[in-house]
Amino acid sequence: MDGLRAILMEYWRSDPDGPRAPDGEYYTAFEGLLAHNVPEDLAELLTNGLEEALYRGFLDDRRAVDMAVRRAELFIGENITLPLARDKDRVYWLMQRMEEEDWKDIVHAMCPRPTYE
Repeated sequence: MDGLRAILMEYWRSDPDGPRAPDGEYYTAFEGLLAHNVPEDLAELLTNGLEEALYRGFLDDRRAVDMAVRRAELFIGENITLPLARDKDRVYWLMQRMEEEDWKDIVHAMCPRPTYE
């Protein structure tokens, strides 16, 4: 888990001098995981929804990394194996249940309710 955390922190940091692709664009964590030989379906599940929330400013990098690492811990704890094709619905359901409160906070940050004073 420490290796996964280190990879994600490298790609999800707020550093303007972060890792860049040859075309000058920033690498995403998804691309970074692929570069570190993480299977594509697993990299997609680990980063699904988190990168967009992070880059739109609704999620900070530390919380995004923590959520992705908890996802990996879930896969290990539930003995989920690759390929994920046959278990994908179950995996998404488990992730949704585990992250319910996290996403409520993210939605609240995205769409704050107006205060009437």
